[in-house]
Amino acid sequence: MRIGFAAPIHLPGLNDWLDVDSTQIPTYSFPYMSELVIAYLERGHEVDVYSYKLRSRDPNMLGHGPLRVFLANRRSQPKLRAIDRFLQERRSLARVIASSTPDVIHAHWTYEFAAAALLTGRPTLVTAHDSPSALRKNFGGFYWNRRASLGQEVLHRVSRLSAVSPELLEELLADSPSLEGKCRVIPNGIAQSSIRSVAATSVKSFVSIANGFDDRKNTKTVIEAFALLLKDRPDARLTLYGAEHGEGEKAWQWAQKHQLTRSVRFAGLVTPATLKHELSSELQCLVHGSLWEACSMAILEALALGMPVIGGKHSGGVGFTLGYGASGLLVDVTSRVEIAGAMQRILDQPDLVKSLHVTGLGLVKGQFALDSVVDAYMDELTFLQNLASERN
Repeated sequence: MRIGFAAPIHLPGLNDWLDVDSTQIPTYSFPYMSELVIAYLERGHEVDVYSYKLRSRDPNMLGHGPLRVFLANRRSQPKLRAIDRFLQERRSLARVIASSTPDVIHAHWTYEFAAAALLTGRPTLVTAHDSPSALRKNFGGFYWNRRASLGQEVLHRVSRLSAVSPELLEELLADSPSLEGKCRVIPNGIAQSSIRSVAATSVKSFVSIANGFDDRKNTKTVIEAFALLLKDRPDARLTLYGAEHGEGEKAWQWAQKHQLTRSVRFAGLVTPATLKHELSSELQCLVHGSLWEACSMAILEALALGMPVIGGKHSGGVGFTLGYGASGLLVDVTSRVEIAGAMQRILDQPDLVKSLHVTGLGLVKGQFALDSVVDAYMDELTFLQNLASERN
């Protein structure tokens, strides 16, 4: 089967399958998408990736074997993209898709990627990673409202949809009841090679991973909670990873202004390989302060490394990703007192850490195993291919 794959793509993750070095070609990127592409390739399928390049002078196509990457143009100004609801991007990507001949398309997110795939008329599975209502609630403003309206339109046009958590699917069905009978839950997944089954020991260090220092990511409350913890545990440490969380950046500026930088390391945005190496160096606890996530890859990657996790009990699919409390501590992440209390429990209760370690590994080896996720996606794609064949 030749699978079209419309999504943000992390090209360096595909280098082993390409005939050129793609590390210097910046794209609209999400690393997990590359793992899915590789999983399809390893099962013997051919894959055409459709994504956006960030520099117009870079090549439009990479690869000539089982993997081909087609790159369309994307305007750099978010406001311009929002004004026409990504119309130029949708048309550009649809032309790229039309230049190849996929049997089926797997499109991610319910916005410009899915809209472009549906425009071609090819059989398409759309995977939702968020909902229009979540965008309006957690972001708002002109850009996100326009993006949400495009997502709403796409949802009315899909024939098959998957959502990465039950909570997300519930939101989508509330907004678009016509999806009933066309959708199912398929979570994000973790490759078994990423799992580190070392024995759990005591924890002294905490980490937070958030791309963007905004209200939804809620890093301010995490920093405030850590400051409370330091009063009783001055030996504790916190490292902040992600965009706008580096030295001198927004998170650092806010913490500096409020005199909350003690024992906090502002690591900022690092490569996936660097992040994995640093998280593997010692047993740490992930404090996931986000107010809403569908199926957080940061949480799944932490569980795969044997890390205990603190997350939001009212934060969308966070509870689902943590086995509804079996594999992590669920708290009200708007409360610095509750977060600090959970951090204290992690420091003081090694048996709790061991229990979370065991159940977390069980989740990523079972429910969130990448092989199982790909099995489910292949069932959907094969169904669409067979349906198209019958119609023809």
